[in-house]
Amino acid sequence: MLEKLLILFFAGGFVGLDTTAAWQVLLAHPLVSSTILGWIFGNIPFGMLFGVLMELIWLKDVPVGGAKFPEGNLGSLAGLGSILWVDAPGAMGRPWLLLWGILYAFFVAQLIGFTIVLMRRNNEILARWADRFAEKNSPSGVAWMHRLGVFHAFFHGALWTALAVSVGALFLPKLTQLGESWFPLTLGSVKFAFLGLGIGAVGFLVTSQKNRFYLVLGILAGILLSLLAG
Repeated sequence: MLEKLLILFFAGGFVGLDTTAAWQVLLAHPLVSSTILGWIFGNIPFGMLFGVLMELIWLKDVPVGGAKFPEGNLGSLAGLGSILWVDAPGAMGRPWLLLWGILYAFFVAQLIGFTIVLMRRNNEILARWADRFAEKNSPSGVAWMHRLGVFHAFFHGALWTALAVSVGALFLPKLTQLGESWFPLTLGSVKFAFLGLGIGAVGFLVTSQKNRFYLVLGILAGILLSLLAG
C-alpha cells in the first residue's frame, strides 16, 4: 500500500511540474501520464483508454497567464490512480468502476483548480523575494526562489494526488458495488458516452467559443454510440 501511495505521490508531483512550472514536454497530458501509470500498475490498455477519454475532454483547457481552469491533468491522474488502486487487473471488465472513476476525476479537477489561485499567490511572494535578492545583487538568492517555486509546484501536485487517491480508494469500491447490484452497465456505454463528450469538447475548441452546437452534437453522438454499443 505504501509503495502504491509513493508512486502516485511522485507521479502527481511530476505531472504538476510538467503542467506549468518545468519541462512542459506533454508528460502531464492524460494520454501520456495515464498510459505510463497503467504500465506501472500492469494494465496499459486501460490506462491508455482512460487517457484518451480524459485527453479529449481537457484538451480545450490551456493553463496560460492568469486563466482559471480545472486541473484536468491532476484530476485525471487521481481518477485513474483510484481505479487502479481498487482493481488494476480487472478494471477493464468493470464499467461502473470506470464511470465512477471518470466522474471522480472531474470532481478532483474542479477542486484542485481552486487551489491554483492560492499557489499563484504564493508564487507572487517568492517573486517579490527574488526581486529583493536581485536588488541586493545576490544571484544565489534569486536561484533559490526559483527552486522553491519548482518545489512548490511539485509538492502541490504530489500532495493533492496522494490525498485524492486515498479518498477515492475508500468510496469507489462501495459505489461500484452499488452500481453493479443496481443494473448491468457495458464498457462500451461508458466509453462511447465520454468519447462523444470529448469529441464535442474538441469541436468546441476548434470553432468559435460562442458556437456551442458542436459541444451539444458531441454529447448527442456519445449518447447514440453508447446506446448502439449497449
